[in-house]
Amino acid sequence: TAARMAQELSALGYEVHSGIARTGVVALLRNGAGPLVMMRADMDALPV
Repeated sequence: TAARMAQELSALGYEVHSGIARTGVVALLRNGAGPLVMMRADMDALPV
């Protein structure tokens, strides 16, 4: 699942770093100086 997310984010133009704590993925979208936004998401099998 993490590999698929990394692949999709890379295809969208993100700078992808995978293998963070074994299965984590960090994706950066660089757009120059100015304000920034951070998003966080979890991928697990816990019920919602």
